[in-house]
Amino acid sequence: MFRLLYLLLLVLLLSTAGAQGRLNAPNYYLSQLPELVDGEALRGELTTEDGQNFKDGSYLDLYALRGEAGQTVRIAAVSLEFDTFLTVYGPDGSLLDWVDDNPYSIDAELTLELPETGRYLVVVSGYSSHDLGRYTVSMTTHDPAVTPSATEIDVPGVFAGVLDGDGPMVPYMEVPGGAHVFELTEPAALAIYAASDAFDTYVLVTDAEGSLVVENDDRNYSEASGYDTSSLAFAEFEPGVYYVYVTSWYSQPIGEYDLEIRRFVYAD
Repeated sequence: MFRLLYLLLLVLLLSTAGAQGRLNAPNYYLSQLPELVDGEALRGELTTEDGQNFKDGSYLDLYALRGEAGQTVRIAAVSLEFDTFLTVYGPDGSLLDWVDDNPYSIDAELTLELPETGRYLVVVSGYSSHDLGRYTVSMTTHDPAVTPSATEIDVPGVFAGVLDGDGPMVPYMEVPGGAHVFELTEPAALAIYAASDAFDTYVLVTDAEGSLVVENDDRNYSEASGYDTSSLAFAEFEPGVYYVYVTSWYSQPIGEYDLEIRRFVYAD
């Protein structure tokens, strides 16, 4: 099995004498790969020091996933800095699935039923060789949107809250945050705004099935704005139930925050 997976890595990663020129030959040991665990998010970063896919030159990181036959898992790679791409290989080295985007954004997310018990290989890469930066990768075997402690918020509506570090886990990131829920009975274009004087806000929205809809870290982090770290996520929503999470991408989210949802009216 290890020989087969090793050969798979050679096919996937090693450079060839093609028109792309010399690519980075990675040094990965299958027995030492970081392992994805249910409900935990791992942070990584794609750099030009990583190995490359010989097909398109995209840089990549590898992870292991141990699962059982018939188990359904959701795998997601989320980044604010590049277009993520996911590929999954089975214990026998065969390609199981791949995905570029989810239905709402350019973050890669897939759900699959594992065909056999064993050790799976998960590859996180960018869409192209230009896609570099920080990301989180996570695996769950449950619906991450089931959050009994979520606070209802009206649309439009405002909420003033406090985070103490013990809130519910934010899906895809597995860090504590504030959880809110709203329901739409008709399509709507919404702007979701979060701000705090205590921490750098990050807002993330999922649908009822736990799929990522939209996210934002900084609405306008620039010298002109005084390096504003508030968050503004905008998207068009279909009727349904949605969860809004407020947390911080880089720091411990502790302190007061404000959340506001604004509705935009369609104009002909």
